[in-house]
Order: sequence, then C-alpha cells, then structure tokens
Amino acid sequence: YVMAGINVMVADTDEEAEREFTVIEQMFLDIQQGQSRKLQPPVDPQTLMGQDARDRSMLRIKAVGSPQTAKRKMEEFVERTGVDELITVTYAYDPAVRERSLRLLADAWF
Repeated sequence: YVMAGINVMVADTDEEAEREFTVIEQMFLDIQQGQSRKLQPPVDPQTLMGQDARDRSMLRIKAVGSPQTAKRKMEEFVERTGVDELITVTYAYDPAVRERSLRLLADAWF
C-alpha cells in the first residue's frame, strides 16, 4: 500500500488557482533564502517567474487549477505513480480560500 502527497489549490478558474498557489511558492522561496515569515498574500504568478521556488521538485507535484483541471492532474498523478492513496496539502493566505479550495476539490473528486 502506497500513499503520496500532492500540493493542491483549486479555484473557479485555472488562473485564480495559479495566483493562490503563489502563497506556497513564496513560502518555499523564503525557506531557500533562510527566511522565516508567516504566509504571504498571493501575488501575480509572473512576479515569481525565474525564481528558484517555481523550479523546486516538490512544487512540480501539484494539482492546481479549476475543479476539472485539478481532478485531471490528480488522476494523471495516480495513474503515473500507481499510488493507492493521495494526501493533499493546501496552503492559503486566507482561510476562506483554503476552505473553498477543499470544498471544490471534494465536489470534483467524490
């Protein structure tokens, strides 16, 4: 039996989810730079282009997008890896965004 973790952010649109995902990208960038800060608000994803955080292998394993996009990415991950169970991780600056992401994911997945 194999479990694997995947970073998830689900929103109404792919663009909105990508913007919200910048919260975890900033967190990883802070860790790389030896900084310890609270979660930062989301930013335009273009501002992080070229930053090391976008290229981190842990951040490549993700299901970010609309409910349909995130579900498809999770299904592809399961098919590619053969895992029996997924552990999802969702970081958000705004707790309401995190809760909405989880609700959208649950509605799409189950």
